[in-house]
Amino acid sequence: IAQTASGKEACESTVSKILEAADPSGQFMFPPNVQSGNGLIHAVAKQPCGIWVCDEFGKTLQAILDKKGNKHLKDIGTNLLTLYGKANSTYGGAAHSDGVRNKIVNPHLVLLGLSTGSTVFSHVSTEQVADGLIGRIAFWPVQERPKRKKRKTIVRPSDELVAGVKSWVDFAPGGN
Repeated sequence: IAQTASGKEACESTVSKILEAADPSGQFMFPPNVQSGNGLIHAVAKQPCGIWVCDEFGKTLQAILDKKGNKHLKDIGTNLLTLYGKANSTYGGAAHSDGVRNKIVNPHLVLLGLSTGSTVFSHVSTEQVADGLIGRIAFWPVQERPKRKKRKTIVRPSDELVAGVKSWVDFAPGGN
């Protein structure tokens, strides 16, 4: 969480660049624009371990928390809660008219949401804190804008960093 024009996009670019170097196929990067709860679950079912980098997460959170909002967007919040509780077990999927779909063993979704504080907290009520979703999100506020740097390009990630992330990407757990 940081003020507008404080450089939040550098975080997004850096994470993307590191993951692209460690995993050129891009299979662990979820699409930045998740349109529905079913879309999120389908993406996690296809790739049970991944990262969702969501710029303007405050706007997404507003849509998720809006009582009168779009049901498909609100389902993202419900599914985030469900997946959070199934990280070391199995998400059983959903029953559809054509059968059960999207069973996920050991789902592991990391959500890196970038936003301004006012966008995130202007729509949060005590009721929404009590439902559990807000309590499962770690917020890191940036208090002061960083000093502008002359060099504006992101350097190539170090081989050591790429190797470390690649070991995470290549990790295949045994059992539960």
